[in-house]
Amino acid sequence: MELTVTGRHVEITEPIRSHIEKKLQKVLSSFDRITDVRVVLSVEKYRQFAEITVSGGNSVRFHSQEATDDMYVSIDKAVEKIQRQLRTRVSKARRAKRKKSEEPAAAAQESDEGAPEPEELLEQHGQYSVSVSTHFGAKPMSVEDAVMQIEASGDVFFAFVNERSNDVNVVYRKKDGGYGLLRRTF
Repeated sequence: MELTVTGRHVEITEPIRSHIEKKLQKVLSSFDRITDVRVVLSVEKYRQFAEITVSGGNSVRFHSQEATDDMYVSIDKAVEKIQRQLRTRVSKARRAKRKKSEEPAAAAQESDEGAPEPEELLEQHGQYSVSVSTHFGAKPMSVEDAVMQIEASGDVFFAFVNERSNDVNVVYRKKDGGYGLLRRTF
């Protein structure tokens, strides 16, 4: 994380800088995707302004600005705003992930009502016996959503219907940590 502290009409003293670093370190320690933090402190007449902009991967940006009579109070309030924004973002992501994981489970329950018994799912293909372990829905999704599904489930690959081409595609995890996409060719 890169921290930049700028002062407009105010000198950035070491106590102010250490106060900012301490407060932000406490708030941002659990967020590993934060790459850049910019703090601008300014004074206009009797008001002390603290403006904080936090940037991260995937174009994530949080911004807060506070003005009080005391610079330390302005910094504290601006950091609290950033903390609330981060908490809101994390809780929304958790709810979306939980909702996404509940939808396939509900769909699987509905589709499993008429499903054959596990013994019937074992098929013989020459010398290999193949068991059907997962059904996937035909709901079209993007490649990014499929990669998120792999990350959420921990699977090695995920078959899905591509929303752009309406073809069945497979996203798989590579040994180097990246992802690959298999498409049907004619």
